[in-house]
Amino acid sequence: MSTDFASWVQPIADRFWTTRREVAEMAGKVPGDAWERLSPVEGWTYRDVLSHLAEGDVSIKNMIRTVLDGGDTDFRTWNNGREERVAGGLRRGASLTVDQLIAQVLRDGEETQQLLARLSDGHQAVQVIASRTNPAPLSLAECLSSYHHDEEHIEHLRPAITAEGVAR
Repeated sequence: MSTDFASWVQPIADRFWTTRREVAEMAGKVPGDAWERLSPVEGWTYRDVLSHLAEGDVSIKNMIRTVLDGGDTDFRTWNNGREERVAGGLRRGASLTVDQLIAQVLRDGEETQQLLARLSDGHQAVQVIASRTNPAPLSLAECLSSYHHDEEHIEHLRPAITAEGVAR
């Protein structure tokens, strides 16, 4: 995907897009019989992990939209509904095929890229509070740079393409 980004956004956008592609590529390698097996995430199957990833960067997209709209950048209360949003995403994902989930992973990545492309140099230092447990504000650049959701869950998918991941 080729888009023009502010210089501070470019490495963040590159990393986000790379991990979205990696999720899609890895999911394409998972054998069909592995999707309903338990993953390293307690209580989740590999399909649940993919469904969760297909829901995408909901919190990051919300944060970027809010910053672009000049809204309140204290996201602690938005995080209060996180568990229900995750559960809803798993329910939605259950009705989709693996191929549809993979396509959704890529579409979500494109949407995130489009939002990132709207950020300017002036947005870099906008202060956000993203954590319920750490109320210290971070710059938007710091917050986006420290977001590694996809990378964490890619590691949860990886065993599904190995012998140990499908032997359960």
